[in-house]
Amino acid sequence: MILRGLLASMVLAFFAGLLSGVILLLIRLSGGLTAGDSWREAGMLLASAVLTGVVGPLVFRMCRSIDARFARTAREREITLGGLV
Repeated sequence: MILRGLLASMVLAFFAGLLSGVILLLIRLSGGLTAGDSWREAGMLLASAVLTGVVGPLVFRMCRSIDARFARTAREREITLGGLV
């Protein structure tokens, strides 16, 4: 996946973290496995999504640099990096 811009990667990572947290919370609630009250659970879910949004662009950048290392030609490497250099 190629994302252009810091904001786009932060938004994608935030919503992915939020969606995975909601799914996990629903699974835990269906089994009766809650760790505390619902406000605490919601706060932890939101904090986790925000942290994922902050760290996500760093992970995307690392993955793009790893992809560039395995590029076969200089042109592929340049396209893969897309402005990181």
